Amino acid sequence: MTALFVQEKNSIFTVRMEDGAELSFRPDYIEDAVSSGAAGEDSGALLAALKNGRPLEPDEEAALVFAGACFEAEKAAVKLAARAEQCSAGLAVKLYQRGYKPAAAAAAIRRLKQSGAVNDARYAELWLDARASRSATPPKKLLALIRAKGVDARTAGSALRKVLSGGTEAALLRRFLKGRSVKEAGGRAALRCEGFSACAVEDAE
Repeated sequence: MTALFVQEKNSIFTVRMEDGAELSFRPDYIEDAVSSGAAGEDSGALLAALKNGRPLEPDEEAALVFAGACFEAEKAAVKLAARAEQCSAGLAVKLYQRGYKPAAAAAAIRRLKQSGAVNDARYAELWLDARASRSATPPKKLLALIRAKGVDARTAGSALRKVLSGGTEAALLRRFLKGRSVKEAGGRAALRCEGFSACAVEDAE
């Protein structure tokens, strides 16, 4: 297959092939195809072939199709991230549900994480803050819930500690107690098992 038209704008290439197919891609996604073993050429060699009108080898064509699929997945991911904050695991599921292949979705998400458009720590902090500031859900349960979203343990734990600082934990504990004393709620040990810090429990007594 041979490219009949090649255009570059803002580091995005648009190619129209002789069979009428048209796709856009970022050269970085060709490198992803190479690293995954889907193609044997680097982006420079493939771009040269496109610009020179040389017929593409099967592995080059596969790399081009893969790069195009990655870019389409990226555009879909950007739209989702524009509507609401996303975590990488949740975004991957949404892309799979929309028909994007796992490898293409993973490459797109990796690029968006590098650019900062997708940030699991930011997502976790926003998600936890919204619940810790208005619900009576104890810290242990909050941690389990954000982990269930696909956020790794280290990121989730760091986000929870940050969210519970500055009086938020004390307010959360008051809502959890619902007017009960620490003793009526099972004592210090019980509250510590719910994830509340020793300082917060002591201050509530």
